[in-house]
Amino acid sequence: MNTNSNSYTIIYASVMVIIVAFLLAFVSSSLKSTQDKNVQLDTKKQILSLIHISEPTRLGMISYAVFCLKKKKHKHTKWKN
Repeated sequence: MNTNSNSYTIIYASVMVIIVAFLLAFVSSSLKSTQDKNVQLDTKKQILSLIHISEPTRLGMISYAVFCLKKKKHKHTKWKN
């Protein structure tokens, strides 16, 4: 086969594109669980930033903030009943 022909170049490029596509699909599927964990972690960070807690080492303040949020949630459910 003549490696200098246009058909060889097109076939070679097509095969390379297919190989790279399969590799990317495999890597993406193998990293799916890690991506999901990162999305959950990012969501938790956004929730904490909404209640103005930026340092996760202040567990007492976080616990108190969560307690206050739960307390507010229970008050609203009692009023609806």
